[in-house]
Amino acid sequence: MKKLTVLIFIVFSTTMHAQPHFGLKAGGNLAALRGNAGSQPAPRIGFHAGGFAAVPLAGGLHVVPELQFSLQGNKQGPYLLNLGYINMPLLLQYLTKGGFYVEVGPQAGLLVRARLKGPVNQDAAAKFSSLDIGGCLGLGYKEKHGFGIGARYILGFSNIAAANYAPAKNGVVQLSVLCGF
Repeated sequence: MKKLTVLIFIVFSTTMHAQPHFGLKAGGNLAALRGNAGSQPAPRIGFHAGGFAAVPLAGGLHVVPELQFSLQGNKQGPYLLNLGYINMPLLLQYLTKGGFYVEVGPQAGLLVRARLKGPVNQDAAAKFSSLDIGGCLGLGYKEKHGFGIGARYILGFSNIAAANYAPAKNGVVQLSVLCGF
């Protein structure tokens, strides 16, 4: 986490001569945990919402740090796992003159809530690590007035399950609406 904070500081301090653009984004998630467990869980429908800054570098390249709340997890049998994360992607984005973009970069997520809902509701925070590290790959379209749409896949790299549980990694598809200003 400390390395990510230093990286964000370096990026901002070296690009502050450029005029950043800020915006809000929100949308839907289709999330599931991947792992070595025998049964495959069903995806969980959730949402994400937050803000971003697009800092121009050169040509169509931008550095785009984001901060968002994301509801993830999965469904398995009668149970619904709700995992709430504060995610911080740091993306390198290429924006064409026509408004289309592609983006890639790392993401750190901090687990702020874990609930298992079903016949018996329970707090599940002890079953999961508080930190999730992953990578993002996305594409989308932004119009000149700042409105747009985007799609992204987030691949979890770190095992988020606690030591006594089967390994699990996040996998999330996000569809977003963007509003820049």
